[in-house]
Amino acid sequence: MIKKQSMITTTARAFVIARYLKNLHTEIGTDQYKSSLIRREHGTGSGFFGVSNTGSADCLKENFRKLTDSLGLSYRHLSNIYYRTETCVDIVNFDKKIFRVEHTVELKDLYIEFEEQFICGLRKLSPAAIAAWIVRNQVTCLIKQAEQRSSRDYDVNIPFSKYNRLVFDDSGRDVSRLSRSQLIELNDTRYSDELEAMRTWDFEAAITKAETALLHRPQKKHTLPDTNVARYYFDQELPLINNHYRHKLDKISNPNSKWHSPDRLKRYYKCYY
Repeated sequence: MIKKQSMITTTARAFVIARYLKNLHTEIGTDQYKSSLIRREHGTGSGFFGVSNTGSADCLKENFRKLTDSLGLSYRHLSNIYYRTETCVDIVNFDKKIFRVEHTVELKDLYIEFEEQFICGLRKLSPAAIAAWIVRNQVTCLIKQAEQRSSRDYDVNIPFSKYNRLVFDDSGRDVSRLSRSQLIELNDTRYSDELEAMRTWDFEAAITKAETALLHRPQKKHTLPDTNVARYYFDQELPLINNHYRHKLDKISNPNSKWHSPDRLKRYYKCYY
């Protein structure tokens, strides 16, 4: 069952970030956009200046993860995981050392597909379109950690070939060899009522709140930079740090932080002081 309010809130945030990235793509072009530090920070989450942005609310890929959580597809709601390897069919208690709720279609791959269609492509971007796209395209499975194959050993067009065990759905059907398109069709059926309802959801208030959080707090941690800053300095680390991402300085200067980097800090201060 979809958690409607959580889905609306997270979708609104994803929409504000995606719209921002789409506008940047329009202004600087595909090649420069795809190599930009802005995309790395707020799209893929790989970050820059030696500091990742994975797991942050201003990262579009991370909001895709939270959208699947809004579908109840996480280890916290194990009964909602309707695809399971044969060894996990009857599992009711989750042990993190043994099991994993796995995004069979990787979030990084979902991000690339979404980006090609909605940010760099011509598909119309809207909150409802984002929510529906995630619902239709996500594939989540409960596995034992040892059951995942190397990325070289499976067919990306047959998602469950990723595992060395058969995979069953909640009706007991063997879905191991279903194609990606067949799994999308199953999601269309499973979530038909929710997909229809999404068309009429009111995202307006949630979008306003997301805009305030992401766009109207200049230079605050985990916000989107002013569009002029993004456009002028999209590929320049130090000007971006100086004009917006100053919180990264706190991370690289803290000896207890995994991002600690005296060399980067020295390079910054040499440039600006």
